[in-house]
Amino acid sequence: MLRNEEVTVSDVAYNTGFGSPAYFNKCFHDLFGFPPGAVRKGDFIKSEETDPVHDRHKQKRNFRSAIIFISSGIMIVTVLAYLIYRIFLIDPSHDSSVSPDLRQKSLAVLPFNNLGEDITDQYVYDGIMEEIYNSLTKIQELRVSARTSAEQFRNPKNAISEIGKNHP
Repeated sequence: MLRNEEVTVSDVAYNTGFGSPAYFNKCFHDLFGFPPGAVRKGDFIKSEETDPVHDRHKQKRNFRSAIIFISSGIMIVTVLAYLIYRIFLIDPSHDSSVSPDLRQKSLAVLPFNNLGEDITDQYVYDGIMEEIYNSLTKIQELRVSARTSAEQFRNPKNAISEIGKNHP
């Protein structure tokens, strides 16, 4: 049909079931290695590129390249996900590389304030604080901050929640 001078390449495309002459040209070139207009001019020479054996090898190389590219992409995404997980999402209490002191739960017994009128009752409040401190130090899974460290918060300038955020 292409050698017939009376029909155009577009007519051949539509007659052979293609909806677009441009797509027909692409498919024809991919299959034969030259454009359909070259058939009419007689300028086509079957080269080694249009050899079906050569085309199969070329397709295999393209397939291998695609597999390598996809595998590399999957590996990169996996490594990035692992790094993000390690940096941002891991809980130090489950990380064996963190020392046991950092994984241990800790607290401080803050001094009790005497809110009453009688200042002599302060020793009672200090005694209660001391007893709580001594009882908590007996728990092995718990690290209790020293009394001298907690004493600095007897008359705090900041709210208790602010103290907790700033002093681990």
